[in-house]
Amino acid sequence: MARVAPQFTGYGQQDAQEFLRFLLDGIHNELNRVTSKPPYKEIDCEKESIEKQSEVWAQYFKARDSSIITDLFEGQLCSCLTCSKCGFKSYTFDNFCDLSLSIPRKSVKITGYVSLEECLKSYISPERMSQCGYKCSKCKGVDTMDKDMSIYRYPKVLV
Repeated sequence: MARVAPQFTGYGQQDAQEFLRFLLDGIHNELNRVTSKPPYKEIDCEKESIEKQSEVWAQYFKARDSSIITDLFEGQLCSCLTCSKCGFKSYTFDNFCDLSLSIPRKSVKITGYVSLEECLKSYISPERMSQCGYKCSKCKGVDTMDKDMSIYRYPKVLV
């Protein structure tokens, strides 16, 4: 392993998720069905339905990366920003092959254990963003935004 991944050499503490991510990336790169990636292009589909936007982004990513690894492990996150000034909702989609979930401390203090469901709820909990520099594409105002995250497409295998 040290020959192909020097970061895993020696006795330093290594994270199992780091290793899995490295392993899956290596397998994916070797088996990627896409041999020539299309050029980068900006995607503008805000006027489409959320389902159509999700599909446009999924196809965009699939045109660059497609392997047995993405078939099994790839899901899609949806981030929704809501402008507090005009209420306009803007959606962004990102593909993922694994999620880094935090363990909510208050659950541990109360019950002594944490369920996977509680970790997922914490991961997607709404967030208020103020002075983030985001400019609303409808009213052009730079104001406070509410950010909601959801898992829009689940993978066959969730890591």
